[in-house]
Amino acid sequence: MTGGTGDDATGRDALARLFPGHDPTSAAHRATDWAATPLGPVDTWPAELRAAIRTVLPSTIPMLVWWGPELVQIFNHAYTPMLGDKYPAAIGQPAAQCWPDVWDAMGPLADGVLAGGGSAHGDRTMLYMYRRGYWEETYWTFSYSPIHDDSGAVVGVFVATSDVTGPVVGDRRLALLRELGDLSIAEADTAGDAARAAARVLAGDGADLLVGQIHLYDHLFAAVGEEEQGGSAPGELTLVASFGDTMPDGLTETHRRPEVIEALRTGLPTRITGLGDLLPQTRRPEQLAGPPPVVDAVVLPLLATGRSRTVGVLVLGVSPYLPLDEPYRHFIELVGSRVSTALTDVLAYEAQRRRAVALAELDRAKTEFFTDVSHELRTPLTLISAPVQESLADERDPLPAVQRQRLELVSRNVGRLRRLVNDMLDFARIEGGRLDPERSPTDLAALTTGVVESFDHAVRQAGLTYRVDVDPLPRTGHVDRDMWEKVITNLLSNALKYTLHGGIEVRLRGDAEQVTLTVTDTGIGIPADQQPLLFRRFHRVPGAVGRSAEGTGIGLALVQQLVRLHGGTVAVRSVQGEGSTFTVRLPYGEAGGEPAADVLRRPDRAAYPALEPATATPGGGFGAAAVAHPRDTPTVLVVEDNADLRAFLSGLLAPHYRVRTATDGRDGLASALADPPDLVLTDMMMPRLDGTGLLRELRADRRTAGLPVIVLSARAGEEAAVEGLRAGADDYLAKPFSSEELLARVRSHLELSRLRSHEATWRAALIDSLQDAFAVVEPDGTLVEANDAYFRLIGSERIELPAPTARWWPDAELEPAQHHRIVAAFADALRVGSGRVTLPMRHTDGHRIWVEAVYNSVREPRTDRRLYVATLRDVTTEVGAVARSEALATLASRLAGASDIAEVLDAGLGELCEVVRGARGVAVALDGAGAPVVVEAGIGLSARVREVLAGLRPDGEPYLDRDAGGRLTGVGTRIEPGAEGGVWLEVDPPRPVAAVDLPLLRQLCAALAQALVRARAYETQRAVALAMQRAMLGPVELPTGFAVRYEPAVRPLEVGGDWYDVVPLPGDLVGVVVGDCVGRGLPAATVMGQLRNACRALLLQAKSPAEVLGALDDFARMVPGGGNTTVFCAIVDRSLGVLRYSCAGHPPGVLMHPDGSHELLDRAGSVPLASVAVSGRPEAGAQLRAGSTLLLYTDGLVERRRELIDAGISRAVDTLAVGRGLPEGQLVDRLCRDLLPEVRDDDVAVLVYRHREPVVFHATLAAEPAQLHPTREALRDWLAELGVGASDAEAVLIAVGEACANAIEHGYRFAAGGTTTVRGRLRADRLEIEVTDTGGWRDTAASGFDRGRGRLIMARLMDEARVEGSPTGTTVRLVKRVSGDS
Repeated sequence: MTGGTGDDATGRDALARLFPGHDPTSAAHRATDWAATPLGPVDTWPAELRAAIRTVLPSTIPMLVWWGPELVQIFNHAYTPMLGDKYPAAIGQPAAQCWPDVWDAMGPLADGVLAGGGSAHGDRTMLYMYRRGYWEETYWTFSYSPIHDDSGAVVGVFVATSDVTGPVVGDRRLALLRELGDLSIAEADTAGDAARAAARVLAGDGADLLVGQIHLYDHLFAAVGEEEQGGSAPGELTLVASFGDTMPDGLTETHRRPEVIEALRTGLPTRITGLGDLLPQTRRPEQLAGPPPVVDAVVLPLLATGRSRTVGVLVLGVSPYLPLDEPYRHFIELVGSRVSTALTDVLAYEAQRRRAVALAELDRAKTEFFTDVSHELRTPLTLISAPVQESLADERDPLPAVQRQRLELVSRNVGRLRRLVNDMLDFARIEGGRLDPERSPTDLAALTTGVVESFDHAVRQAGLTYRVDVDPLPRTGHVDRDMWEKVITNLLSNALKYTLHGGIEVRLRGDAEQVTLTVTDTGIGIPADQQPLLFRRFHRVPGAVGRSAEGTGIGLALVQQLVRLHGGTVAVRSVQGEGSTFTVRLPYGEAGGEPAADVLRRPDRAAYPALEPATATPGGGFGAAAVAHPRDTPTVLVVEDNADLRAFLSGLLAPHYRVRTATDGRDGLASALADPPDLVLTDMMMPRLDGTGLLRELRADRRTAGLPVIVLSARAGEEAAVEGLRAGADDYLAKPFSSEELLARVRSHLELSRLRSHEATWRAALIDSLQDAFAVVEPDGTLVEANDAYFRLIGSERIELPAPTARWWPDAELEPAQHHRIVAAFADALRVGSGRVTLPMRHTDGHRIWVEAVYNSVREPRTDRRLYVATLRDVTTEVGAVARSEALATLASRLAGASDIAEVLDAGLGELCEVVRGARGVAVALDGAGAPVVVEAGIGLSARVREVLAGLRPDGEPYLDRDAGGRLTGVGTRIEPGAEGGVWLEVDPPRPVAAVDLPLLRQLCAALAQALVRARAYETQRAVALAMQRAMLGPVELPTGFAVRYEPAVRPLEVGGDWYDVVPLPGDLVGVVVGDCVGRGLPAATVMGQLRNACRALLLQAKSPAEVLGALDDFARMVPGGGNTTVFCAIVDRSLGVLRYSCAGHPPGVLMHPDGSHELLDRAGSVPLASVAVSGRPEAGAQLRAGSTLLLYTDGLVERRRELIDAGISRAVDTLAVGRGLPEGQLVDRLCRDLLPEVRDDDVAVLVYRHREPVVFHATLAAEPAQLHPTREALRDWLAELGVGASDAEAVLIAVGEACANAIEHGYRFAAGGTTTVRGRLRADRLEIEVTDTGGWRDTAASGFDRGRGRLIMARLMDEARVEGSPTGTTVRLVKRVSGDS
């Protein structure tokens, strides 16, 4: 059905013009029987309807046209998806019939527009539609616009509409998710509260979530303190919250449903179906009295972060009016995720609350423990301190000096211990709320001055400035004096400890309300991120470097607590690297006890080590006198930051060993590296560099890696000892320790060290006695140990080890390949551990040496570091011989592929540059005609290079160019002795002469000279061969419409056994031939040349294709090698569009028509030439259309191994079909590119012909001279459209003008009112023009026409010019062979 008139063809054309698109909707409109619709046949449709359709169909926006009173629908492809199941019935259907489900809402709007009420529109209008088998909630934005006819009447409605259901529903869902995300743990104390709060939010979206249930495991409601056990059962599911008006029967026992069990098991959502029935089409959603039915539900597992299994499920009933598509599922999953997040927050809050209760209990127990322990420590401290003080104060029986010093040491450290115990006790009492200040009226200025002045000596002994600025206060303070003293003392102790340079300043000021104390120092400062943590108990700033590492971390915390007990505050302002200021602000307070006399208070010096420095005898230890030790006495380095302990250790060791001391790890390291001791005795906790860092640095340096190290540490226990030994210590001694044990351990380790030293001396002597070079190397190439033979190998005196071996490696910039070779060798050694390798090295004098290294991997016993032990042998001579052989072989390989002088020079110059390691150069040689051939590599043939080459010695001895230091900067040599030219190589940077192998240079040049002789001979032979080959190929200049390509299988030959030929014949005929002789290369080419010439001669004798092959069959039998030649011969009649052909065993030609149809020319096939005798050759024909393409080819284009040739022909047909619109030359290129294999062993010939119909020109002009100009211009335009060249077009215009002028002048001289006709036709490249008149010409002899110039001009400008007269008129026939535009 066409929907048109009775003429089906006319109807189809009308439909194609009106619905031209390639999309399915346009095709469906074309296939509709419009005559059966209210619109009637298409050719009767009004222009307004056609215009509206042409506006709607191309648009990518959904549009349609409602036409006529019935509002018949015509729509575009963008509108089709909106129809759902209504498509394709909706095409041509009245709108009311198509949309009965929404017409009660939309019909009045459309009727109003049709009645002339103007446009109508809607924005996000909700409509229930039945278009996919269920009622669907949709939202639309649309506009209805009237379509008027010429009279102004409304004849149709133009509808533009957009389905905005996605955005509207998406906004609604996003609002719900946002509200769900705002749930706070403040609204929910338990998991059940969180579930109920989430259910209240979800109940607000009755469109997407009709009903819902939240089930949680009952263990989530356990009492505080109970935790989920990892291996216990999860418990039972409990319904804790739900929402929705009517819960389906299928969700009454939801926890037992298999879908819920599956979701709990896998942790993935599941779907429950069949809970209800969808509304039928006859019952609209608006007719329901209650909520919509729940048909499906989704089960979502609820997950809580930190829990190994699900904590419950969320069951949501989904809307039956919306498809459960990807956005809907994603929304539901986000709902489940938000509910899970709310549960996670609440459960985490509950866990945090339980942890807080547990921590508070733990803190209370710890405080009680500290209190009890502090009380228990006071008794033994008293029993230690009291006898010591009595002994020191005994004047009747005074102590000897040495004993006094020892007891003073005990007294100082007992005081320190008592201070620590008191601080811990005070802190515990404050934490327990059992410490209150005992306030008494106090002159704070005097009290502060007394405490501060007690630090004067210690501050100045540390080399710091000390400034005290205490002003009298306007009021009397009421403070606990002991507490105030502790505040000042702790602040000053910290300042003194962490101020290494500069000074300390103390200021006290007071106003009417409060006292302000500031302690400012220029110490190390406190990092900004540590300042908020500074007053926490037990907190110590990581990496803080002070005068000692001692401390408990409770001093500043105690200061803050004591100040707070007085109603004050303490603050810090600090800049790292500049210093700190602590500010205490304290109210004056009220009296809280009996007035006490102001007493100048000073801190207990024994409680603060900074105020009571250690006293040592001049010998360096307590009671130690200076001892004169023998020269071989071992030296012990003591590294300890505590002055008392450092002095004690020195005194203990001094009678037996030389003793040096260091105050911290950094000083100790510097001392050990400057003059390595025999043993190191070190503390672990020290400022600047601790014991672990000191061990690490000592073991990393080979000078100190073997030193025995004994660690002293206050950390006791097996774990601490293991940690110290793992850090690299030889022994570990926990404080307190026995003096006898310490001396015994020092003595033992020194004896072991002596034995190891003796063994090392013997080993060194043994290694030096080896004849081969010996070396010990680290993985990074550092030379650790080497014997004399090693240094002789590299030509160097002994140097201090360790030292990098890279100084003897090839330069990374000058010789990257050789440098990489060594780097790769080290990488291989790391991987395999042992082996044998030959490596390049640089001798101290700069020349290259080669060594063979045999190596093995070992572990150093003390440090466990991997080392490589290697023996090395000089193999420079052997490697040089191999390198020369390889260089000559490489050059020979390069020259094997060179076919001319330039290639020979390029190969030789490249090898010479590599031999001289990165040199740049230029090479010059003469060709067979005596002209110079120049090849450059990095430099050009400058005047200086010409001068050097001209001055080279004729015998080929190299010329060496040196700089002022005698280093080589360039090398020049002749390639051919006695001949002009040569090679010049520039060396940059300069290098020693010994670095260049001159004998190898001479050998390479000799080989290069022989290659040049061969190249000259080859070029001569090749020039002759190419001239012969080109003579054997087909024609280069082809008639219009032809394109060819020939690809020989053997290079550099340009011919083979395949051939093509294009032979112009009389009468607008062209002979075309494609053939294939057996074999390839030159032998096949000689046969091809004879057969091709014979075939051309036969075609010129006007023989048919079958006759040509028949005669050629006999000729091939007489030509050696001509047997089994395949030929496809054809004659093309370009004027008639007829092709005649015959085939002798050749693959069939392909004729591709403009519409994509094709035919194989296989109806005139026969056996190959000179194979089997045949009585005659068949011949067949084919019709050419305008734009038809003929493809002839040889089998190399389509034949593949292990594949039928039919597959290759099919590929050729497909490629021809795709490219049939390309110009002939581009089409040939496409065929060769797509079909030729990368590797082939057969010649290929390809011929393409594109047929063109003759192009006609026709003009009739009145026999008046004024008509000549319009005719000339029309003819000019026609010739330009044909692409006729400018010179040919001008010749034709002049000739035709002469003919027309003669017709007007002579034909109608006595008969006015006649006409002249001009006809033109282009047949291939033959332009034919006829000028005809019906007038009566006067006699040519009488008129003197022969004496005119008209015929002469036409004859000279055209290839043919004939004048034919008759009683009925005269015809001038002109022919011109034309060419295209240049």
